[in-house]
Amino acid sequence: MVDPAGTRSFPDVIAASVRHRVLVLLSALMGAAIAGAVAVALPSTYESEAVLLWRPDAGLGAVGVQSQSSSGDLNRELNTQTEVVQGDAVVAAAARTTSVDATALRRAIDVATESDANLLSLRVSGPSAEAARDRVIAVTNAYVEHQRDRGRQNLSAQADALVASIEALNQQLAALEGADNVTESRRAALLSQLAPLALQEEQLRAAAAAYAGPVEVLSEASLPTDASGIGVPVGLSLGAILGLALGSLLAMLKDGWTAVRQRPEAPAMSQPHKASSSSASNTAPGR
Repeated sequence: MVDPAGTRSFPDVIAASVRHRVLVLLSALMGAAIAGAVAVALPSTYESEAVLLWRPDAGLGAVGVQSQSSSGDLNRELNTQTEVVQGDAVVAAAARTTSVDATALRRAIDVATESDANLLSLRVSGPSAEAARDRVIAVTNAYVEHQRDRGRQNLSAQADALVASIEALNQQLAALEGADNVTESRRAALLSQLAPLALQEEQLRAAAAAYAGPVEVLSEASLPTDASGIGVPVGLSLGAILGLALGSLLAMLKDGWTAVRQRPEAPAMSQPHKASSSSASNTAPGR
């Protein structure tokens, strides 16, 4: 039924689809076939994930050292770590391990953060399940090693900074050996300054050697079982639905075109002949 405004109601759509069910069915089958072919032709993509715990002060409290990367703002720190994961140093190291182009590998990396739990969710995609897992492992190892090396360098730099003070005190002690009138209190004062510095340097060297880094792997990368994307079954379903909708539209258009062609033409209206005033006067009686 067509309303006076020219629009069609839902029952009209159903009726048109039933009348032209062959057209609608063919459209649905064609849509499913096209969508299925596209889903098969698209390359499969797999994604693997590793969960990491960010602990900027891990292993440093024993020597009284605070991490230089710890600002107290967890959101800012985790955002910074996201940039580190996708930075040149980490990506280049992981690319060498996996023999993947660094630019392509960087595009495949996705990092999600949870500031409430200091977590980094590292996801990397690949053309196969094994490739995705291996890429996550490579990026994780490169990131962990990068942050561990930075921490060790930081500790070693702090130990190196103490060397100058320790050497200066040792030189003063050596100078006292040959000097006259050296008081024992002066020697004791120098030794009291030297002892804690030497102990702190030793602790920093030991901490640098044993430092495991601020990143802990909570969940290692696993082998994904399913490819990401719509997949063939979903593609077939979506294609069939779109084809069904298109078929219904074509059915309504066909009904409308048929109705226009079958509409009877309105008879032509004859124009009445108006006699001129001169003709009327010629035919008047009595002339």
